[in-house]
Amino acid sequence: MRRSRRRTDARSFIRCGGARRTAMPERVVVGWDGSRAAEAALDWALRHEPDCREVELVVAAGRRETSAGSAETAAARLREADPDRTVTVAREQRPAWSALAARSAPDVLVVVGGADPRAGRHRSSTAYRVAAAARGPVAMVPEGFDHGRDVVLGVGDDTTAPSVALAAAEHAARRRQRLVAVHAWRQFLDLDTMADPAPGHDAQVAKERDAVLRVALAPVEDRYPGLPVVHRVLHGRPVDAVLGAATSASLLVLGRDASVDRRRGRPVAHVALLSSRVPVLVVPRG
Repeated sequence: MRRSRRRTDARSFIRCGGARRTAMPERVVVGWDGSRAAEAALDWALRHEPDCREVELVVAAGRRETSAGSAETAAARLREADPDRTVTVAREQRPAWSALAARSAPDVLVVVGGADPRAGRHRSSTAYRVAAAARGPVAMVPEGFDHGRDVVLGVGDDTTAPSVALAAAEHAARRRQRLVAVHAWRQFLDLDTMADPAPGHDAQVAKERDAVLRVALAPVEDRYPGLPVVHRVLHGRPVDAVLGAATSASLLVLGRDASVDRRRGRPVAHVALLSSRVPVLVVPRG
């Protein structure tokens, strides 16, 4: 494993808040069914986007609510807490993923809750289906998540689009936390020669992979010069690397078309949305 960190101090970190920021969401859309997972998603959205003036709760076909957990009750509670915030409720007759994806846009943050896998509850693929069709960022917030440290960015073999890296940096700067960029690689056996790698091979590969990270993070260094950034080049499966690095993170950020986990045959973002114990933000590349 290879790690490096640019030197910084508290004053330079604070100055990064004055950098030119990426576009902030003008509206937050939350998938609602009255569950604890939906409550967690709404609470997270309001805490991390406090300046957003428009919130929409979307109830999809087949979602059951109790009277105490109805979208209208939740909306009334939000209006009472902040009369200047516009809160609306929409009831759809189509599946949740379709209703939420239709509302997505570059300036709209879509948030869905996820069951806590530690409690033995199954987490559906709704979040990934939304992210796969969305035109803007999509966040999945696990039920029971409280807080964490560091924003973790997963970087694939093809580097990461500026929009993804800058979104991760934006969240790290707002939280006054480090940005931890993770890139994983695997050594596959050459079945033709069955030969061991040449001496120094791993060190050379690690150096090349660190260069991938530096290319991906170049826009971040330009826009957030005071932000503490940690580079981590890990040997292993990408999904294991990013989930391991994000165990105690406040947020895991991935590009929508992240690399595929070969063993499971799914994009890394899909696996992360199904199993991560911390919030995951999936950002379209562009």
